[in-house]
Amino acid sequence: MSLIIEKEAPWALVTGATSGLGIQFCELLAARGYRLVATARDTARLAALREQIPQVQLALAGDLTDPVCLRNLIRHLKRDQIEPEVLINNAGFGLYGETLKQPTLDEQNLVDLNIQTLTTLTLEFAKLMQRKNKGYILNVASIAAFMPCPYLSVYGASKVILFSSRGVFS
Repeated sequence: MSLIIEKEAPWALVTGATSGLGIQFCELLAARGYRLVATARDTARLAALREQIPQVQLALAGDLTDPVCLRNLIRHLKRDQIEPEVLINNAGFGLYGETLKQPTLDEQNLVDLNIQTLTTLTLEFAKLMQRKNKGYILNVASIAAFMPCPYLSVYGASKVILFSSRGVFS
């Protein structure tokens, strides 16, 4: 079976695209005819994803906890006039263990990725979607937002913030 990728097909951006739910989202969007922009940190896994899913037309490797990397992602898409109709904020991570024994920088990176990056991408592309009166955003969350999270306290807090702000982007 051959795949035909039309140039006029809509774009979708998936962060954290190379594992777990990210791969599943890419497969589902590809099956629906989207051209994909996939982001992740691991270049080898991004290359494998491009082999696996031909609709991944742009694979960008980088650490989205780095504000420069995040700005470069947005600039790259604008420069190439790629306007995602779908944004899936899937990138994220948690740290297990006693909070006060975790490296502060690691906890800050968790907050940056799970909250700052998600918010920046959502606001950036929601404005575009609003102008076009078309688009979808999925912010991947966790049941950790609804329960105590011993040894996952910062992660749980980052997910509570996501749920408590769900009306902000409407």
